[in-house]
Amino acid sequence: MGHRTRDFTISVLITILDSVVVSHYGAGIWQVWSADPWIRMALLLIAGTGSFSLADIWAHAFRNLRVTVRTEGVGLSAGMLSSDGMEGEDV
Repeated sequence: MGHRTRDFTISVLITILDSVVVSHYGAGIWQVWSADPWIRMALLLIAGTGSFSLADIWAHAFRNLRVTVRTEGVGLSAGMLSSDGMEGEDV
């Protein structure tokens, strides 16, 4: 399995699992623990941290996709070209 497939598989699985946990337990935790303002802030901080972590996982997957497409999509890179054949050529 390639790096792109692995990265997107991990991203999708973590997103699905996170959605299941939040939908199943989120409302109950909020109802029980949100009476105190300090605990409410802590719950929101935890939710925000989880959201930013999930966004970072997706950003990593897309960043690796862009790098892979750039390196695999182009047949030659600048380092692979020989300078002998390029002398005197208009660029």
